[in-house]
Amino acid sequence: MRDNGPITDREIELGDDAIIVSGTDTRGIITFANEEFVTISGYSPEELFGAPHNILRHPHMPREAFADLWATVKAGRSWEGMVKNRTKNGDFYWVRANVTPTMSGSEVTGYISIRTKPERAAVTEAERIYALFREGRARGLAIHEGRVISTTWIGRLVRLRDSVVGRLGVVLLVLGVLGAGIGVVGIDGMRAINQDLNLVFDRNVRAVIDLATLVELSDDVARQVDLMEGEMLRGLLPTTLNDRLGTIEGRRKAFTILWENHLKGEHSEAEKELQRRVTTTWEALWKEGVPEALELARGGDREALSRKLATRTRPQFVAVHGALHDLVNQQRTDAAALRERAEKEVSWRLLASVGLLVGGGALGLALSAWFLVSLHRPLRRMERHFDAIAAGNLGYVIPSPGLAELDNLSSRLRALKARIGYYVLERAEMAKRSEEELRREMMALTNLLEGEVQETVGDISVQSSRLSENAANLAQVAERLLHDATQVTESVRITSANVQTVAGATEQLEASSREISERVDSGARLAETARAKGDEALHRVESLTEATARIDSVVGLIQGIAGQTRMLSLNATIEAARAGEAGKGFSVVAGEVKGLAGETEHAIGTISEQAEGISRTTGEAARTVQAVVESIRAIDTITADVARAAGEQRAATAEIMSSAAQAAEHTGAVAESVQGMREGAETTGAVSTRVRDLASRVNRDILALRQRLYVILRSSHGGNRRQYPRIPVALRYKGTFGSNTFSGMTADLSQGGALVVVAQGSRPSTGRGSLDIEGVGELAAEVVTVSENGLHLKFRALDPEQIERLKTRIEKAVADDIPMVEHAVGFAKTVAEVFEHAIAEGRITSEDLFDGSYTPIPGTNPVQYMAPHTALAEAELGPLIARLAGAGGSVPVCVATDRNGYIAAHMPEHSKPQRPDDPEWNQGNSRNRRLYNDRAGILAARCTKPMTQTYRRDMGGGTIVLMKEIDAPIMVLGRRWGAVRQAGELLQ
Repeated sequence: MRDNGPITDREIELGDDAIIVSGTDTRGIITFANEEFVTISGYSPEELFGAPHNILRHPHMPREAFADLWATVKAGRSWEGMVKNRTKNGDFYWVRANVTPTMSGSEVTGYISIRTKPERAAVTEAERIYALFREGRARGLAIHEGRVISTTWIGRLVRLRDSVVGRLGVVLLVLGVLGAGIGVVGIDGMRAINQDLNLVFDRNVRAVIDLATLVELSDDVARQVDLMEGEMLRGLLPTTLNDRLGTIEGRRKAFTILWENHLKGEHSEAEKELQRRVTTTWEALWKEGVPEALELARGGDREALSRKLATRTRPQFVAVHGALHDLVNQQRTDAAALRERAEKEVSWRLLASVGLLVGGGALGLALSAWFLVSLHRPLRRMERHFDAIAAGNLGYVIPSPGLAELDNLSSRLRALKARIGYYVLERAEMAKRSEEELRREMMALTNLLEGEVQETVGDISVQSSRLSENAANLAQVAERLLHDATQVTESVRITSANVQTVAGATEQLEASSREISERVDSGARLAETARAKGDEALHRVESLTEATARIDSVVGLIQGIAGQTRMLSLNATIEAARAGEAGKGFSVVAGEVKGLAGETEHAIGTISEQAEGISRTTGEAARTVQAVVESIRAIDTITADVARAAGEQRAATAEIMSSAAQAAEHTGAVAESVQGMREGAETTGAVSTRVRDLASRVNRDILALRQRLYVILRSSHGGNRRQYPRIPVALRYKGTFGSNTFSGMTADLSQGGALVVVAQGSRPSTGRGSLDIEGVGELAAEVVTVSENGLHLKFRALDPEQIERLKTRIEKAVADDIPMVEHAVGFAKTVAEVFEHAIAEGRITSEDLFDGSYTPIPGTNPVQYMAPHTALAEAELGPLIARLAGAGGSVPVCVATDRNGYIAAHMPEHSKPQRPDDPEWNQGNSRNRRLYNDRAGILAARCTKPMTQTYRRDMGGGTIVLMKEIDAPIMVLGRRWGAVRQAGELLQ
């Protein structure tokens, strides 16, 4: 038996309305306890939940009671009895306990217990009986389903009496005895009648039959004798005599044998007297009458035979018949006496049977009424029990029904009351706890929101202060710009007058310059024209030369053609004369001759045209030369005008130089003022840039606050939509949803569903199917949604065995994470000690450590930032993280993040300098000095206690990995600085 520590003699009594409720699993581990249970037990809820229920066992409870309890509830029945429990400090209290199994089909899935205050008499009796069991003196006693029963034969008879079977057996037994009595009377009467009938048959009927046979035999003998007399008269006797004698002798022997048998029975004296008479007359017949008659028949003396028959033999036959008839009449008299006696016997027995039937019927009715009343009373009590349960009287005690057959029903009724009470009280308790949990959650949420708002408002206040400082700087710059603008205005006024003078002189200079420019342009145009004309004349001359050359060639051509024409013409004439009729082919030659003649004419025309061209070209060349001469004359005139304008320009230039000197002095002053204004403008631009940066930071802080508030609300008890908490568990699985088959690993797992990452196969977007999880088995599931993290599934219609396997697997995963959680908590303490030591040594101030301002590093993509604590984190935390990375890979990623998700120092392989224009590479290899204000980053940065989460991480270049992360808060000088993020890759 479990030893729960020392005990005391102090009893704690329950309140009259107190109801203790608890629930356990099949191993007796407490899964639910109401406040009354927690209060009276003296244990805290944390000590009770997850502890075995026998933590309350008192050593005074006998082993037999708990053995009976477990045997009863494991069989699926309800157990109710007296129990003495122990509190945490050793005190005790008595309860009437009802333990009822919760069933799923035919399988026990857990136990619920309802305990109420018992009567003092029941407590006293339980103490006495349980003491007998503890001391080994409970001989003949046993505990059955919570009740103490006797195992002796008397106890068995008592239990049999207190049962429908026993009471019905009594009724049937009594009625059976009555029936048996009536049957015995009837059977005995029948036996007596049978005996009388047998006696009548044996003594009278059989005797009468025998006597009738004897009469018949004697009559047959008399008839045979009479036949001999007749045959003797007809003369036939000698022939038939022997036959008649043989027949008579046979009849005599038969009579003798039958008569002797008749005499053997029991007979009355009167009957014996008649029998003696028959014997005497029969013997006399055979001594005197029949033998003598036979002798006479043998001798053939017919007359003597007739006389003998008439005088002696026939009277003797009559005497025998008379004696036999008297004996028959005696049998009739005896039979009548026996019938009278039988009638009297039947009448008596009939009266006895009727009396027994009437008495048995009355007794049967009385026993039936007793049986019905004994059955009706427990049933009425059952009705009261149902009414009490229907009325919600959870403290109502259901006693033993008084009938063994109703014990099972009573047990089920107690189980029903226990289940209803458990569910009612559980709902009330859970509602109360939910209200308290909601209150605590609201308080915690309020505190979290207050902290978030304070931190964010603090950050915004800092930024606002900086905005105010920059605004003051802007005001000073504006004042300086105003002073400089005044000086610039005066300088501009003086400069303006000088500029007017310069403007007048400049106007004259501009006019002269314009005139000179026009003259120069005109001269240039004339020179260009002259040059063009000269070129054209040259061209014309060259064209004339070429035309002359072409005339020469044409002349030569004409000469050649003329020669050929003459030769052809001659040849044509000769050939035509020779050929005669065949000379028709020379017509072709004649055609050629004609063609040549045409070409000759054309060549002559061409020569004429070119000759005309030569004439025109020569004339144009003459005119061009004349134009060149005129252009040269115009250039001379323009040259004289340019000389005169140059003199005027020199005078204007002297005046401009004088004004320009004065303007230069004022321009220097203006330049100095402008320089000051430029510097002020630059300062204003820088301040504006800082103001814009501060404004963007404020906006970022506000957005971050909104994101944090969203995560906090969704992570709270009230904002969490899931019925069961999901635990990060990485298990391999295979899924089948219709035609979609896929596999991968689970990310989160709970009794209600799972988040799975699909590594291979086609991922379904909707529908139902099955998920075969490693170590759990095949579960029916339904797609809820698809997100960037994976496939969200809800389990459907899980049986208790599947739920138990899920719980076991999840509990194992939680247990497996304990070393990593402890490592994260230890590293968080180390980081806190490093920061506190740095503050104590003056290497950083507390304000800078908690400062939430981040300066973007130019040219970084993704953007990296510098924070006031970046240098310290890289110097102090960098080596610690590097040592973790080199510790055999037991901790793949372990970094420290501030409360805004900023990670200054990262693992060495993720802290490489960024590559220009390569954001994908930088995404995975330059993860230091970065802000991670996504959901996972905020959950980690703002955690108040160790937690575990899973999420997908973009490593750049299209590489997405599933991470499992354990986070632990970092508390510096009593304030939450941030958290440790300790993560490992689950699936790529």
